[in-house]
Amino acid sequence: MNKAHFSWLYLVKSTLIGCFMSSVGQAEPVSLEWADLLPVDVSKGTRVVRTGVVQHWQIVKTNPFLKAMYPPEDKKVFEARADLDGKTAELTGYILPVRFEEDRLIDFLLVPYIGACVHVPAPPRNQMVFVTGAQGIEAERPHTLYFAEYSVTGKLAVKDTDTRFGAAAYELGALNLTRISEDPLLSWRPELQERSTGK
Repeated sequence: MNKAHFSWLYLVKSTLIGCFMSSVGQAEPVSLEWADLLPVDVSKGTRVVRTGVVQHWQIVKTNPFLKAMYPPEDKKVFEARADLDGKTAELTGYILPVRFEEDRLIDFLLVPYIGACVHVPAPPRNQMVFVTGAQGIEAERPHTLYFAEYSVTGKLAVKDTDTRFGAAAYELGALNLTRISEDPLLSWRPELQERSTGK
């Protein structure tokens, strides 16, 4: 066996081993719920209520929506979980666009319910995730983005990001983005269905 042939075999073997080790080392994504983004010592009863768009008349101290959203005045409930940093995670929520490139959505906030940040108050910072590197959801028809539910998988980082909609305590580098429900408006507005499909 000549030297060139031996070198070629060694290269192929090294490549195959490297690919195998890489696949073995890739962690399965952890499926998270929004309550999992709260500090572990916060009661699991503390959850964001998914009641849709927050109207201005709802902003009163006695409103149960706000009581669920902003439980006791303990700053701990707004902290991020450091133990989630660096994990590959899957999270489901709704999109608030932050940055477009031409007609493609690149960066956005993932939030737990429809209409978050449309009216004040925004969700707590540990209930907003800044998603970057989505590499383009087609957004020629923006109305099809806001009310559909998406599942996002990627590497989670504990990182503060300020946007015009509010502050996020987490950042997610998107590896996979899947639409898991359609805009409910499309079921009773046929003209929107036609526009969303381009017909």
